[in-house]
Amino acid sequence: MLILSYDLRGIFNKDITPKITKKIIFLFKRKVKKQEIFLSHDLNEKSLIIKEFLLKEFNFLKSLEALPSPLFYFWCLKEKKPGIMITASHLPKDYVGFKFILPNGYPWKPPKLNENKDDSKYLFKKIKPKINNKIYKIYFETLKRKVKSKKKTLVNFNLKNKFLKTALPYFSSLKIIHNKQADFSVSADQDGDRLYFKYKNKNIPLDLIFYFLSLDKKYQKIGVPVYFSKKLEKELKKANKKIYYLPTGHYFFKKGFFKYKLDLAFEPSGHFYFFKDLKTEAPYLALIKFFQMINFEEFLKMLNELKLERFSLKFKNINLEKIVYNLKEKFGFRIKKFDGYLLIKEDCWLHLRKSSTENVLRVTIEGENLKFYKKWLSKK
Repeated sequence: MLILSYDLRGIFNKDITPKITKKIIFLFKRKVKKQEIFLSHDLNEKSLIIKEFLLKEFNFLKSLEALPSPLFYFWCLKEKKPGIMITASHLPKDYVGFKFILPNGYPWKPPKLNENKDDSKYLFKKIKPKINNKIYKIYFETLKRKVKSKKKTLVNFNLKNKFLKTALPYFSSLKIIHNKQADFSVSADQDGDRLYFKYKNKNIPLDLIFYFLSLDKKYQKIGVPVYFSKKLEKELKKANKKIYYLPTGHYFFKKGFFKYKLDLAFEPSGHFYFFKDLKTEAPYLALIKFFQMINFEEFLKMLNELKLERFSLKFKNINLEKIVYNLKEKFGFRIKKFDGYLLIKEDCWLHLRKSSTENVLRVTIEGENLKFYKKWLSKK
């Protein structure tokens, strides 16, 4: 089944076939007219197969080779060219997909496609990927101008991610040094647009990373989903930050940037949007700025005090409205409907949302009795 919430994603050779691929490329070409289109991809072998197919089919595509999505967006904006990124982001490797960007950074949402019977198939073949080091170099030179690196920080990078591995020497030039014994560890998803942080093998709520980033005086207009930490949101409001709630998904966050002229934005799934700096997501900049801005003692104190948990529940069929109703009746929650359901009590709040890309229910809980509510929901 094709997923068309804001990108195009599906299973390779089942949902995403040569016929579907050609159709969507033609539609995007019609949108951008006579412009040359940049093309990049993640390191999934199926993405490489699609890239080779597209370069043979269309002469208006210019390959930038393999890049993390944020670096690809950065280059499209710099050169003022439309672009297509071949990736299914965080989804399993049997999935592939496409993300689209217009020259001004605005996202393009594919129209609904007519899923007629399609017997076309890609041929499997071994292709060696090439990572575009030239764009890496220019990108990190840009980041270096944004951040004055004063102190050295040791970080244990997950080098299974080849994009992170490629970035190591560039991080070193900004005093972020890879060390396997470091207390902080960082990993990324397969197209490099999400970062995850740990401290001594304990997951760090990314809301806390974003909180420290938001304290920079140059960021005043802040975009977050409704399930951002209410405790940290309260602290940001004390610091006179203006908060805008946005629906989940990079498509909606980029629209929010244009609509509200946002400076900075964040999704707890791992996305950090530096609109004031680069007009797009920039997880590597988030990492560098965080380690330069962090007050370590305050960070540890807040990490230990923050009662915030997120998890996903897998399902085949789920009646979300019934679960919400039962929570309201049994525990006395007040309900607000936005990007799912926000349930509020004096001592805690919950947010429940069906994922648009997987059969999972995304749950966020903050406050008291986290284990109790997690156990109750897990039985449903």
